Parts: sequence; structure tokens; C-alpha cells
Amino acid sequence: MAGLKRSRTSAGGMGVRHLPGLTMLRFITVLLITNSHMDALYPVPELAAGGGLGNALFFGLSGYGLAISQSLTWRFPAWMGRRLARVYPSTLIVTLATVILVRPDWVGSTAEAFKTIVYPTPFWFVAALLGYYVLLYPVLRTRSSSVAVAAAAVAVIPYAFLYLTTVDLSAWSIEDRSQYVLYFFYWMTMLLGVAMGLSRKRRHTAGPLWTLALVLLLGAYGGVKFGLGPVLGWEWQFLVHALTLPILVSALAIGESGGWLARPLRTSAGLGIAFVAGLTLEIYLVQYRVYSIPQIAALTFPLNVVVFAVGTLVVAWVVHRLAVLVRHAFSVHEGGMGY
Repeated sequence: MAGLKRSRTSAGGMGVRHLPGLTMLRFITVLLITNSHMDALYPVPELAAGGGLGNALFFGLSGYGLAISQSLTWRFPAWMGRRLARVYPSTLIVTLATVILVRPDWVGSTAEAFKTIVYPTPFWFVAALLGYYVLLYPVLRTRSSSVAVAAAAVAVIPYAFLYLTTVDLSAWSIEDRSQYVLYFFYWMTMLLGVAMGLSRKRRHTAGPLWTLALVLLLGAYGGVKFGLGPVLGWEWQFLVHALTLPILVSALAIGESGGWLARPLRTSAGLGIAFVAGLTLEIYLVQYRVYSIPQIAALTFPLNVVVFAVGTLVVAWVVHRLAVLVRHAFSVHEGGMGY
């Protein structure tokens, strides 16, 4: 594993160049997002947390990967085609399987079929990604981290307006995906990922101050989340997002330099971590369907968690392999680290 820093990995069939610290961040992303959906499986539902941070890492890592991709010189049709080829096969496989096996009502009319299969799809994060791609391309073409940061700063304006006019400030609601404020927030995280990727060569290896900053920020994040309601008024819930942004920047800085974050990949668990990290998109797509199987929910804890985790990995791997076959059939190959 010593040559991992600029090697090629077959984890999950991805076969892409990577930085080991970012692979570890993808693994953490999977754990956070999956854990946040497991409230019905835990004896204490409050243990199902971390989804907001996981989503921010997902979009931030996607932006970072696109920024260090070799496709920045491509014209928009080719660049967008590659992005669609990365996201759509897995999405369509899961969608069509769901329609056939569980939800035939999703395609009850032509309009419903279009919304289900083409856009926005049943997956909010897929709809967000596809919209972000269109907006992100001109930012990437500038190859300027300052432009990406400026675009993120501009996004604060509609975010603040929607926060004050659409968010229910009488209860915890800021991460309700029905709120448009969330789409502007994750647009900011993707832009910050792009900025970090474009500026990576100007940074030295992340030192202990980055780690200290991350620890302090995570502590403040946890304090704010636990304090909302009993200590802070719900109108302060925007602080959760405000703290998430520097947490993302710190995590990406540490991830790109490897260091302590990459050490688990050099252990016997490294291949398993890389395998899971390579299935990030597919795990995100299938976990709710596996989670919804009544037989799994009926199992006792912790057996229900184990069966859910294994089932999700198996289904995600099958979806990934089928998606690879689809791409090969159309002579489209994956490239770059970002979705």
C-alpha cells in the first residue's frame, strides 16, 4: 500500500486516480449519510445523525474531483456527456428496478415517466447535481479558485433570502430537502470543493493547525446542534450550515495531504475502505430501498444494522457493475474523481 498516493484503484470497479485522504473522506461520507437514515433500526433514534455533514462532503468532494480532472479543456457537450454517463446509468438502473418491483405509479403518465426517468428523477441529490453541472462548467473553465469562492459568496444572498422567507424558524427544519435553501447551500459546498481543488498546488501539506481547526469546528458544530431549541432559538439554526462550510474546507485540506487521515488505507482494512468509497453514488442510491425492506426492520438490533449494511453493499455493487456494462456498451468510460 506504500505506493497508494498516486496509484490506481479497482475499488468498486472505479479504476480512477485518487488521493488516499480523499478516498478516506468518501468512506466517511458513506458512513455519515447511511447512518443518518437508520433511525428506525437503532434502539435510540437520535444515533441516526450526520446526514448534513455527509451531504456537504459528497458535494464538496464531487466539486474537488471535477476541479482536478483532466477534462477541464473539453467543450461543454463532451464534458456534460461524461458527467451524465457517470451519474445516469446507476440512477436509471435503480429507478427502473424500483418502478418494476415497488412503485409502478411513478410512471402513470408521460409527464410522470419523464420526471421519474429523465429529470428530476426520484433522487433529490441527482437533480441537484445535474443542475449544478450546468452552472459549474463556466466556473471550472476559468481555472480560478477566486471565481469559485466569489460564486459561493454570491449564493449566500438567495440563501439568506430563502432562509428568512421559507424556513420554519419555530422548529428544526433547515435540512428539510423541500426547502430550496438547501439547494443553494449544497451549491456553496460544491463551489468550495472546486475552489480547494483549483488551489491545491498553492497549499503546503496540511499541518496540525488544520487538524486542530477541524476538531474545534466539529466541537462547535455538535454544540450548536445540541443547543438549538433548549439553549439557542431555532432562528439560529443557520449556524449549522455556517459551521459546515469551514468543516468541509478543513476536511478537504487534510484529505488532499493524506497524513493521519490516509493511514487506515495502509492497514488490512484498506481494501475494504477503498471498495466502499468507490461505491459512494450507488450506496446513496440504493440504501433507502434496502432500508425499506420490512424483513430488515423487523430484525432485532444490532442484527438489523448488519443485514442492512451487507445488503446495501451487495445491491450497490451489483448496480455499479451493471452501470459499468452499460457504459462499455456505449463506449463511454469513467474519468476524473468527481460526479
